[in-house]
Amino acid sequence: MAKENISTAARVLFAKLAIMKPRVRLAVNLKTLIGLMVSSGVSNILTEGLTPQEHSALVELDLRGLSLSSRETAHGLLNIHERWSVSKALRRVFRRADEAGDGYLIFSEEHVP
Repeated sequence: MAKENISTAARVLFAKLAIMKPRVRLAVNLKTLIGLMVSSGVSNILTEGLTPQEHSALVELDLRGLSLSSRETAHGLLNIHERWSVSKALRRVFRRADEAGDGYLIFSEEHVP
């Protein structure tokens, strides 16, 4: 990514993610996703499954006309595909919790009397 083409905020965001080990980066990104899912529903990862800073950084890369390779790297650093996969599974769990309200408990079959 060319320094002169993107803002300092976007560069700092991607630099912080780039220095993390892949497992740590994934954990950080999934924690962010879960936090967003708790506060509001996430049906579109690219708009609702990113923080405002993450979303604006991706939009900036698109608007500045950075190469496809640079944009794919940014998506990888934000674990976009993994966020999408996890959000599909978690959406069902959050929906069940919302429907059950305060009485939401899941018992493992081995613990049911």
